[in-house]
Amino acid sequence: MWKNPSIKSGEAFEDDVADVFFPEKLYEMLHRTHDVNTNSKRFIRSSLNPDFQFEIQNTNIQFWVECKHRENNSNSSTINVFKGDQLKRYHSFQNCFLLLCTYRYDEQYFYLVPMREIKWDNLFLSFLKNYELTFPPPVLPSLIRKYL
Repeated sequence: MWKNPSIKSGEAFEDDVADVFFPEKLYEMLHRTHDVNTNSKRFIRSSLNPDFQFEIQNTNIQFWVECKHRENNSNSSTINVFKGDQLKRYHSFQNCFLLLCTYRYDEQYFYLVPMREIKWDNLFLSFLKNYELTFPPPVLPSLIRKYL
């Protein structure tokens, strides 16, 4: 079945988030949102939740992760990340993070941002810089704890 390239890259990114950024040896996966094919047959309301809920292994520390994959091959200083009421909905989840993958002129960047710090649908690159993941995956539990 043919998929829109942006959806395919978004789904591939979600697979990487699950397997590479938040691996099973460090995190238990409590929730994963259904894919586009499942929801096209009959929409599952829990798909409105962030993409993942994880728990740090051997703790009771749980958190949510919403994945966004955006290209930004312009000279713009902002990236449009959220649409409609998404941001408001994600703010209602305790311990929620945005994991943003963005491409800018063939350079790939990753950011892990506590959702409570995000006020607008469009994010300034200067704001994101503070949350850039400058180390290879996985995301360590110590970083999650730091932001909670």
